[in-house]
Amino acid sequence: MATRVALVTTLLLPKGSSSVLASFVKWHTSLGIDTLYLYFDDSTSDEPEGWREADDPQVVRVRRSPQLLEEQQEKCACWARFGPYATEVQARQALNAEHASLQARRDGCTWLLHLDVDELFFVKSKEALLTHFRDLDAKDIGHCTYANHEGVAERSDVRDYFREVTLFRWNHHSLPLTSGVQAGMRWWRSRSKHGQYLLCYDCGKSAVKLVDDIEPVSVHAWRTPLKKLTALCDARLDLSERSSNPEKMPVILHYVNCGTFWLRTKYEILGAFADSWFGGSLPIAPSFHLDARDVVGTRDAEALEAFYGRHLAPPDADELARQLAAGVLRRLDAPSKLLGGATIAAPVAVAPSIMPPPAPETGFSSEKAWILSAAASKFL
Repeated sequence: MATRVALVTTLLLPKGSSSVLASFVKWHTSLGIDTLYLYFDDSTSDEPEGWREADDPQVVRVRRSPQLLEEQQEKCACWARFGPYATEVQARQALNAEHASLQARRDGCTWLLHLDVDELFFVKSKEALLTHFRDLDAKDIGHCTYANHEGVAERSDVRDYFREVTLFRWNHHSLPLTSGVQAGMRWWRSRSKHGQYLLCYDCGKSAVKLVDDIEPVSVHAWRTPLKKLTALCDARLDLSERSSNPEKMPVILHYVNCGTFWLRTKYEILGAFADSWFGGSLPIAPSFHLDARDVVGTRDAEALEAFYGRHLAPPDADELARQLAAGVLRRLDAPSKLLGGATIAAPVAVAPSIMPPPAPETGFSSEKAWILSAAASKFL
């Protein structure tokens, strides 16, 4: 069977932001993704934001509805795990992913990527994408996890982050054990009262081969009877699954909170969510995520600007040069160029080079994870 790659995402866009969906579709179809399954998480409006922009022969559009939920209850193996929490977005994402996997297999696709609408699957060309998945097939690998890297907006007024953001903070599980990397990571960690380096997640996103007996176990990974491969040298995971050439693998570019508009609207959409997921069974650790919820909930524009400046403003020119040299920050402009290039706008004030000391170490910090991962990679 020919290798055919599909992609699924669950999305709910704020008003006036549909251009990002057009960019999302254009980038992935240009790479040779066969079909995009877009689950619009909007059951109330006459037409969800971005619906028209997704009107493309390679796009399957699905709307949230009671009928969809009934179908998922009937057909999705992960209903037992996520169905009771279908009022929570992460549960719906998992249910939608499995629902899409069933349809994609019927449509003749052989692999499925699960991303968010603020993420891109980055590989250098259509040919490279096919080569990657054919290599996985040849090695009987049925699940592949890719490193995620967080976008760094160099302005606060970003609208289409896929076109306007080209700077990325590299996942610490993919960084070498050097003093320059340590200094760069500590610069970012010092800005968070929780000592975070990446502000969202650090465990990557995955593609799964469409075979019998697969099931999402989270928005990041699937259960599968086949072998697994990962780009991440994460000491918390099974290191036997780590790729011998992770630097040559595709990556996930995560344009999370790139601009004050996106920070505000993301948490307005999420609303006053609880401090835990799945009915209280999975507590959310004190983090940027909870702090952002609380700041946006105050509806205080000045407080939001201050919060954004502390956590998300880019470094000044000298610090930027140091972090680029160390590899903590990296410049990837291929998506921006393909999508029309960055637009011009006033620069955001940069964060100072001298930052307050990092928050006290608690638990399994990103720096501890980086040291263990970098050390472990020497023996793999």
